[in-house]
Amino acid sequence: MHTFDSQFITSHSVWRRLWRNLRLMLRIAKMTALYVIVGGRVRHKYRRSQASGSVYWLDDDPALKG
Repeated sequence: MHTFDSQFITSHSVWRRLWRNLRLMLRIAKMTALYVIVGGRVRHKYRRSQASGSVYWLDDDPALKG
């Protein structure tokens, strides 16, 4: 099983630590971008349903079903 703990490298090489940090930074950037994109879609759908007076159910949104 791949866990967060397996990302830590026992070697103290500068290049390995930099590579690990770069990969972690890219992972965090990807997660942030996805949250912004999906969040924008959800906010747009919510505003549209609020303007029409209908109820917006997050459980039924296919964008959130990963």
